[in-house]
Amino acid sequence: MKKGMKLALLAEQHGESLADCKGCEICERMHFIANDAMSEAEKYQKILNKGDEMTLSEVKKLRERGINLNVIRQHLGITNHEFIKLTKALGIYKNLKVNTDPEIIKQLRLEGLGWKEIAEKVDISTQTLRLIRKREGWV
Repeated sequence: MKKGMKLALLAEQHGESLADCKGCEICERMHFIANDAMSEAEKYQKILNKGDEMTLSEVKKLRERGINLNVIRQHLGITNHEFIKLTKALGIYKNLKVNTDPEIIKQLRLEGLGWKEIAEKVDISTQTLRLIRKREGWV
């Protein structure tokens, strides 16, 4: 499960306002996950900042570490079509329709997240999310 999803589930389990909490076990776990995610993001930001000078092994490493495909593509400065060809060549392309659970999307929407936030959280493009919404009758 992705860190963002873990945090969302822990926040749901917490129940009361996080600002009012004195530091329960759930809050401690949330802080640990958030801090871990921040240190990972900082580490991988250096690679992302290379832009079109990223090596293929760095692109693969970013994807294996869970960095959003659209984020990688944007930093590379290439088109979707070029990026699909690249990810297929690297063996990191995934069929998003198979790997995306509509129930997770529905739950995130009920929690008040916007469509763009949901797409980022479940690691899909907004276009793919639009297709899922249409398929599920949510449009």
